[in-house]
Amino acid sequence: MNTTTIASAPAAASSLQIKCEAELRRILEKHPSIFFISLASVDGRSFAHVHGVPRSDGQRIAAMTSSLLGLSESYAREACQSRCRYSVIAAETGSVVTVRIPTKSLRFALAIGATDMENLATVLRAALDGAAALARLLEQPVTSTLS
Repeated sequence: MNTTTIASAPAAASSLQIKCEAELRRILEKHPSIFFISLASVDGRSFAHVHGVPRSDGQRIAAMTSSLLGLSESYAREACQSRCRYSVIAAETGSVVTVRIPTKSLRFALAIGATDMENLATVLRAALDGAAALARLLEQPVTSTLS
């Protein structure tokens, strides 16, 4: 069974978080081997997080996503004189792909963890496609409900 955690936020952001959560859930349902998807701000805060089994802590994942992204970008600048497009961790039991959401502000990152039953290329494709879909949501102007 999949469960969802949404960080608390003001009403305007909450609507956006719900839309982002729905996108994360869509990805999770499409790929049963994924055990978490985290949308984090680059300052390490969880914006939206969904998980399957085992349960994962959205705030801890968000903090590590931010740190990994920062380190990966520094490494890419130093080693390749270039920007980091994504980062991949290959573990004994699966993989984690981290990618910056391609918005103007570059304020968010997406991390997807999957078991080793999922092909790494498939996880990477899910992360890149998910980041593009989330970028479209995050770039939409927020309309006020106040008259």
